[in-house]
Amino acid sequence: MTVEGPGAAREQPPAMTSLPTVESLPPVAGGFEEQAVRDAFEAYRRHTVQLQAQLRVLQAAGRTAHVDPTGHAVRMDALHLIREAAEFADVLGTRQWTVAELARYLGTQTNNVAEWTAVQDALEEALRRGARQVDLRTDSQLVARQISGHYRVKHPNLKPIHARVMALLAQFEAYTVGHVPRERNREADRLSNVAIDRRV
Repeated sequence: MTVEGPGAAREQPPAMTSLPTVESLPPVAGGFEEQAVRDAFEAYRRHTVQLQAQLRVLQAAGRTAHVDPTGHAVRMDALHLIREAAEFADVLGTRQWTVAELARYLGTQTNNVAEWTAVQDALEEALRRGARQVDLRTDSQLVARQISGHYRVKHPNLKPIHARVMALLAQFEAYTVGHVPRERNREADRLSNVAIDRRV
């Protein structure tokens, strides 16, 4: 519980020097302990919330011509956090483990339909497994940008599945989406071939 008021004790995020590292995660067969990974990302989230609040205060102070002398330190902390969080996620991603593989035969469809269906199936599986946050990666830059809102979905045949995907994403506490080069997504090609060969 957080107690407000002068001198009140408030919950603080861990110090910058104690940001989680992959090396600090307890290993288990095939990867890392799930709760430890969740706790690590929660630590980064708490830092982010605190720094966002401090940056908003600095922005407000700047508009009133009163610049907080700690502003530079806060901004440096923010840059440090971004760099450390990105490195943590990248390293963790290279050591990721597989909890599910999905392959579904779609018959004769366009690439766009196949890409959106893959996203839909993956999100449904993540929700079924109780995920609260999801980092969605796709080798379709167009789909990634349409999900993030940079591009609109104009084709009428894609609008229903786009709506379903966005409804699924809304069920998570948080999500991110990004593009991954196809050469780093060979498993998706393999599963696609499995579905075609088996007609499953």
